[in-house]
Amino acid sequence: MVNFYKYYSNDPLKFRDYEHGLDTFISGSYDFDYNQNKYITYFTGTKGNSEETRIVDNDPLKVQDFLTNAMIPSKYIDADSIRNIYAGYNSYGTGMGASFRVDSKETAESFIKGSLLLSGNMSLKGQEPATVAMTVNRTGYEAGNVSVKLAYDGSILDIDVSNTTGTLTTGTANGTKMIVTRNGGNVTVDEKEVATISDSNNVMIIRYNDGTFESLFSTAGLKNLLAEEINSNN
Repeated sequence: MVNFYKYYSNDPLKFRDYEHGLDTFISGSYDFDYNQNKYITYFTGTKGNSEETRIVDNDPLKVQDFLTNAMIPSKYIDADSIRNIYAGYNSYGTGMGASFRVDSKETAESFIKGSLLLSGNMSLKGQEPATVAMTVNRTGYEAGNVSVKLAYDGSILDIDVSNTTGTLTTGTANGTKMIVTRNGGNVTVDEKEVATISDSNNVMIIRYNDGTFESLFSTAGLKNLLAEEINSNN
């Protein structure tokens, strides 16, 4: 849910045109009445020598329609998405607010795209300080990727996870790259394959060209993938 508020220095809802039997109109509002469990419109002003408040059920000024059509991108919401509606008018102007969902009308053809970048520093006990930059991209209705750049002790590790292709890609500045899909993958150095990755009893195994092997993401395996000594002669 997203909270939204906007102020107008005039009377876009025409409160003043709907004085509802008052001699002089002073203020009005549209809000939820918890005692009656429904939305109500109030008109306050003078009648004769006294001040009165007139109450009208529901939404004669069509506040909800105005919010949907004029204030919020209707491409992403519908009337059922709006909650906690408020509209108030006095001699200074009109204030309106609401809470709403932005995803209720999303489809494969119409959806919100975007990117989020997070960065910071991290320090683990016994390890060198590291900097981390993470980018989250939404590229489709149910598609996107997460990219992480981890820099520490003079080394850089790039990680990219995509739910579009179902691929995990990691790479280092020395030309080592590992690509893993649901069916397996490989390790390359300067684009030359030095190992293959396959599933063995639900454990992904890295099998190097020299006949050695290890489980994926084991401590030894990760260190070897990042080590400078991995080269095209493996």
